[in-house]
Amino acid sequence: MKNQILDNISGVVLDADFERMIDIDLPTVYSIETKKCNGNKMFREKRTYGEFMFIGDIHYGNSVFCRNVLNGYLLYLRENPNVMIGLMGDILEYGEGTNYIREDESTPIDDQIQAFVSDFKPFAKRVKFILWGNHEERYVKNSKSKNLMRVLALELGLNPDNGECYVAEPQRGLFVNFKSGNKVYGAYVQHSKTNAKINQDMQLQRAGSQNITAMIVHGHTHRMAWKPRTFRILETLNGRPTNVVRRQYLLATGCFLKYPSYAEAGSMPYTEVGAPIVKFYSDGNQLEEYDLTNRYREYLTRGGIAALPRIPLSDNMVSLLNPTLNKQPNPTTMIQESQQGREKEQRGNV
Repeated sequence: MKNQILDNISGVVLDADFERMIDIDLPTVYSIETKKCNGNKMFREKRTYGEFMFIGDIHYGNSVFCRNVLNGYLLYLRENPNVMIGLMGDILEYGEGTNYIREDESTPIDDQIQAFVSDFKPFAKRVKFILWGNHEERYVKNSKSKNLMRVLALELGLNPDNGECYVAEPQRGLFVNFKSGNKVYGAYVQHSKTNAKINQDMQLQRAGSQNITAMIVHGHTHRMAWKPRTFRILETLNGRPTNVVRRQYLLATGCFLKYPSYAEAGSMPYTEVGAPIVKFYSDGNQLEEYDLTNRYREYLTRGGIAALPRIPLSDNMVSLLNPTLNKQPNPTTMIQESQQGREKEQRGNV
């Protein structure tokens, strides 16, 4: 801890929170917006902003993974190079150690990673942070390796050690300063825990009450939300204590899963597919959220981005995965091995 008194609140600065805080400079673009009143055109206004996509809970290996929807978002990223990216966790599907039937996990873990790398490597330089999800943490519990997400970043061609991409620690969130022109918007991003799927509103409000930032970003719930929370706070402005009304936005980041069997068995809320994109305005204190289901639906109906060739995994990733590779048996190989075994047994009996 550092014994440093803050301007507007008594306390100390925590070293660890400096280590878990990053700055993201957003490239700005502008659009011309038409303002109307009672259906009549009033004036046209130029707005300048930066954009950021919070994408997570992709669950590549699940049998109800929405590949077509993800393709639409990848196409949107390709056609909008100004949009930066944050990965919110649960990129992978790993059901080992859970009490639900594992029929929902249909793809081996190494094939999931290969699909992810092939999809996101073209956008790697725009990936600013990677969070752990509970599925990646579950994998770590079985593999005894905490290097999974770091090696995943390296697979994308990003080196976390030189600041190209921040890789969070398991079960940890991250403070982010989004810089759009001269404006700075603080945010706290996290994946969170299992009971948040049912108590999403409560979890968002708890995170918001403990982290006073302009925005709280929350994965894991498989639902979309963009909710303002208004509160008063006593701040020091121009050397005087001042009563200020602040607005905080609570954001849940969706998923790329249809309704999985374990959710249906537990009567959990229905999934909301997609990923939010937030506009950080540089010409005013304003945040705005949209996704491809409430805007730009053509990206979801045009077929998305063409399938990319699979990129082979590096030796580092292969060695990390090797102790716990969970490949499904190949029926053709099993038949051939069975036939070879019977032939060998027959030769031995002659």
